[in-house]
Parts: sequence; structure tokens; C-alpha cells
Amino acid sequence: MSFRITRATENDKEAIINLSHQFENDFLDKVLDRWLYLEKGGIYLAWLEGTLVGCCTLSFPSPNEAWLQGMRVHPDFQGRGIAYDINRFLIDVAKTEGAVVVRLITSLQNHQAVRVTEKLGFRLIGDQREIIYRVYPGNLKANPAPDFGPKPRLCDKIELPQAGKYLTSGPAAARSGGTLFGPIYGFRSLTREYLKEAVDRSEVYFFTGETSVTGLLVTIKQKSEEHLFCSYINAPHANLPSLLSLLPDWQKEGFNYFTFNMLEDQHSALKEGLTQYFGRYEFEKWQLMEKHLT
Repeated sequence: MSFRITRATENDKEAIINLSHQFENDFLDKVLDRWLYLEKGGIYLAWLEGTLVGCCTLSFPSPNEAWLQGMRVHPDFQGRGIAYDINRFLIDVAKTEGAVVVRLITSLQNHQAVRVTEKLGFRLIGDQREIIYRVYPGNLKANPAPDFGPKPRLCDKIELPQAGKYLTSGPAAARSGGTLFGPIYGFRSLTREYLKEAVDRSEVYFFTGETSVTGLLVTIKQKSEEHLFCSYINAPHANLPSLLSLLPDWQKEGFNYFTFNMLEDQHSALKEGLTQYFGRYEFEKWQLMEKHLT
């Protein structure tokens, strides 16, 4: 199939929205402006004889890491290799822009998507993730926190070496694939350099037991959007509910929306406490995949 791929502009918004409406409960039109005006990357469109038949977004969580998301192929044109060709095109763009790795998430139940990504050279990274997106707990001041155990505390700068150990050890390090989940709803590498910057921003917490540190929590705080991400969690199951005791503190800091990136067993350990705070909530299951470009 012969089609052309272009980077989306303001003039393409109507066509993109029309494509989004081909899918039930699609979110593409809600993030369109943010993705359209990315400084690096953007939304790329596949056209066939003047008809928009597919799109995908390329972004960069860090200067040398690329992220693919928002793949859509018009239902009338699926099964014709469009997703493969768009992804291959964007992998080349990412490499030209200096990326050494490109990542994406897919559902393991979407067998066609898994086949396409594996054909492109992607491989599975870590265990399946269960992600709760942007939930609102209401006014926590009116609902005192249950006793979830010792409240996680901020990591001090002099404790950075101890925090760094939880990047490679602990119950969830290997299964997290060395990544954290961030504001563009994408994954990036969790490096010691990033951890140092996060400690400086007061975004890193220690889980604690009676006498010692037991685990690590890395958050990302988007104050302009009142949105806090629990981006990397690595602690024993018994300690995990204690992170919920931080919710009232975070709300006092001005955060009213929360996103949780968890492994399946972590979610199970947190589910009772999450339900107490958020009531009935929804989550999505995703598998992270990556392709190295060097």
C-alpha cells in the first residue's frame, strides 16, 4: 500500500478528531493539543489519497529515549500493514533525533499489535503493569487516613547511595525493567542521575519499618496540573499500603489528581486501601516493550 506520512499541524486537527471518533471512548481528542505542539516529536499521520488512515505520536521522555503512543488505524484500513510502516518510520525519526532506545506499551491480549512490534524488533521488558490514571480522591481532610503503618518519608540528599540500591535490588527492581512512568504517560529509564535530581525536587520517599528503610517510592509532581504520579514502587507488600498515608499530605501540597504505576501483585496489595480512598476506580493492564537503536 502506498501512502505518505506527515507531521501533524494545526490544520490537521479536524481530520485527527474524526479518526479518533472511529473508536469508542477514545481519548485522542483530549490530548490532541498537548501532543500536537510537542517541541520534539509530535503526531505523525498516514494519508491515503487524501484520507487520514492512521496516526501515532512520538515523544522524548529524555533526550536519548523515545516513546511511541496513540497508535490508531482507521477500522476500514486495518490489516494492511499501516501500523507497521508508521512505527518503522517513527523509529527512523527517533534515531535521527538522537534516541538510543524506543519504547511503547501494548496489551498482551492484542495479539496483532504484539506481532507487529516483535516484527519491528521490540522485546518485552519487565512484568505486566497495572496503571490507574488520574484519579481524584475527594476532600481527604474530611476523611482521616486509616492506619496504614509508618508513613514513607522523604529521602535526604545524603541518603542517595542507599536509595540507589533500590534501582537494582528489592522485590520489584528487575520486574520493573529499570523504568519509571511519567507525565507524558510514557516510560523512561530510572537512572542514578535522574534519582539525584528527583531527590533534589523532594520526589523520592523511603518506605520504613520499625528500625530501617525497607523500600523506595519515586514520584513525579506536576504542580501546574495538580497531578502527582507514583512512578516507581519497590518495597515489600506489607509496606505498600503505607504510601496511601501520604495522600492527605500531597493534597495539602496542592495535588488533587493521582496516577499509580504498579505491578500486578503491588496492585493487589494496595487494592483495599485504594478503594477506601477512591471508591470504585478503573485501571488498565499494559506490557512495556523496547527496541535498542544502537
